[in-house]
Amino acid sequence: MDRHMIGRGLMAFTNVQLKEHAEELLHAFQLAVSAFDEVMSCHHMTGTFDYHLKIVVADMNSYHKFITEKLAKLPNVHTLQSSFVMAEVKDELAYIL
Repeated sequence: MDRHMIGRGLMAFTNVQLKEHAEELLHAFQLAVSAFDEVMSCHHMTGTFDYHLKIVVADMNSYHKFITEKLAKLPNVHTLQSSFVMAEVKDELAYIL
């Protein structure tokens, strides 16, 4: 399905760094972002950032609202860094066996 046809024209990849890494805080973050309709995928990562989120919304205003009213308000969030998709070149949903 074309996400533009359903009003989801803006895709961003947002990296999240948490303040603390206790197991219960990681779990709480994962539960919270899993409940957000805007988050299409969430991966716990190694490196500078703790999580890599794929976020799909209508437009930049919707993204700003999501970040300021939902994601950045989660209690353990320290830093966010976003990159915006200009074009989808390849996006596979199935594994080749």
